[in-house]
Amino acid sequence: AGAHITYGELRSLVGLLEHLVVLVGGDRTLMDGLRGANFRNGEQFGPATAMVFVDSQLEQFKVWRRILLHAAGCHMSVVLRSAVDVVTPALSDVVLAPGGLFSAAVMPAPPFYLFSDAASEADSGGLGGWVHGEWWTLALTAEDRSLMHITALEFAALAINVLLYGTELHGYHVQLLSDSLATVLTVNNGVARAPMLQAILRLLRATPEFQALFPTMDEFHVFGEVNVFADAASRLKLDVIQSLSTQLGIAARQIQLPARALHFFEAVRTEARRISREMGQRASLEAAAGVGHARVLGPGRPGRRSASAEELAREQHRGRAEAGRVEGDGPGPPGLGSAAGAWL
Repeated sequence: AGAHITYGELRSLVGLLEHLVVLVGGDRTLMDGLRGANFRNGEQFGPATAMVFVDSQLEQFKVWRRILLHAAGCHMSVVLRSAVDVVTPALSDVVLAPGGLFSAAVMPAPPFYLFSDAASEADSGGLGGWVHGEWWTLALTAEDRSLMHITALEFAALAINVLLYGTELHGYHVQLLSDSLATVLTVNNGVARAPMLQAILRLLRATPEFQALFPTMDEFHVFGEVNVFADAASRLKLDVIQSLSTQLGIAARQIQLPARALHFFEAVRTEARRISREMGQRASLEAAAGVGHARVLGPGRPGRRSASAEELAREQHRGRAEAGRVEGDGPGPPGLGSAAGAWL
């Protein structure tokens, strides 16, 4: 505690932990928050730049400390060349499926399509979802809109769909459909860069509903018109839902969100408040440490250098590539066929 850490030291440590993720049986969420602003400052001002850590980062390092204290690289019987066999689960205890030894058995039925959307307009913004004639909506507060970007709200809407139908659709093929590419990529890759998306992913993965759906679910980025029902639900456009339902012969029914879904979104709000507080905390710590004002530990660069033409071109290319990952329309899932088939 109280030790001075430079960017060079932090970069070496994080690089080591990257290699240990697989060895300790973890996933990419173990690396959440370990880079962020510290790496950006270090890349800008050099390896001797002083690092500052907010509470969530310190907690993440404590998680790693606990893991490393309890996880061995291999069984002790291997090191000692022991004749004692390590006990492993019997094959009779493993649920087998035709698709492979550890594949989840999928019920022989067409996929269930779970549409979700979010809107952050002050007058009609909210979260919404549509699942085969059932729809739900959740109004946002002014605080929600100020604390969370639309990408986080889109992800929260998808998560609520999982909580609503995860248990009921366990074992069935489920497609989670969102017009936010960032949401789809986060669930698909199991990792996110933005702290708020990391927090929602962590909360979602901890739910039994997500674990129930995970083996048989897919995620897809859908066209805007395909997502029309969820979009209308998020904006509480009852006339759109009623008109389209009548034309398609769908008996649409609004469902009320259960307490569990409301508690989940309250947990998302709590994470948003924490991240907002930590942004202020980081600003104060960086000001005290002189980060951004060329104050570094030991010899380092005297100040911020200008980016080269090559670096500027690379950043502009990255910006264009990332712009399409935030929100908007995209290709629908393969085999979806007509939109109406997924709405019914």
